[in-house]
Amino acid sequence: MESFKVCFEAVLPIFLCLALGYGIRQLGMVGESEVLKFNKLAFTAFLPFSLFSNIYGSDLSSALRPGLFAHAMICIGAVYGLSVLYVLKTVKEKDIQGVMIQGLYRSNVVIIGLPIASALAPGADLSSAAIVITTVVLIYNVLAIITLSIFNGRKTSPAEIVKKIAKNPLFDACMLGLVFAAFDLHLPNVVERTVTMIGSAATPLMLVILGAFFSFGSLSKYKKALATACLGRLIVIPGIFLTITWLAGFRGVDFATCISLFATPCSVSAFTMTQQIGGDYELAGDIVIMTNAVCSFTIFLWSFIFRLLGCF
Repeated sequence: MESFKVCFEAVLPIFLCLALGYGIRQLGMVGESEVLKFNKLAFTAFLPFSLFSNIYGSDLSSALRPGLFAHAMICIGAVYGLSVLYVLKTVKEKDIQGVMIQGLYRSNVVIIGLPIASALAPGADLSSAAIVITTVVLIYNVLAIITLSIFNGRKTSPAEIVKKIAKNPLFDACMLGLVFAAFDLHLPNVVERTVTMIGSAATPLMLVILGAFFSFGSLSKYKKALATACLGRLIVIPGIFLTITWLAGFRGVDFATCISLFATPCSVSAFTMTQQIGGDYELAGDIVIMTNAVCSFTIFLWSFIFRLLGCF
């Protein structure tokens, strides 16, 4: 029940922020055009600061656990590959293929993953989990740019994709953070506090924007796609890859780290990324909302099953 409580407490603020955004929109304080402008602001200004702050100051050497790191990277690659194969085989609407792929492979490792890992392995050193999650966040963003550029019903050249990656503020922020972490560089205190303050505003801002954009009518419009995303993101993927993790012998904080990677819902930034890169951002937003709505129960289920199997 502790894992359910932690997950519920991690998810509840998300829905309160969504409700705030929805209420603002219903009161007529913002329209769709303003929402999309704020979304662009979050993408270009606030979210890069958040990603930089998450990586900045990390001890990349002492906290690294090679076995866990290699396992996580291989499994993330497999999750992405399976997501692409499944969507290309089953989803005929080319304009939503990229959004569906992102909805399946991309997990909410920062907002929900770390609190869950901490709850499942109380008192454990989470520095190894932080290194894995930091790397995964970078990989997720690069894969999102590639996915939303290729699987959108339009032809895109490799040169255009590379250009999009290089010019993407999220990728640039991650790379800059890695440089600071790798060479143990430090910002002046006042600059560091400013970066942290701006970065901390990114998630609530994105959630309020998503809530303002949300429409209940879109749920029936995308019900098949949403059911597929929820089932795949929260049941099928964790069922496969947590079982592999268990069979591979990972236990304790290492297994908790993998729960944060494979069993958490779709990342909030998926909506922001889709609206800026290209794709059906209405569907992307609904996938974020629905997977986060269901995840308290599914994460509890997986935590309970693998606790019985002696993983914690």
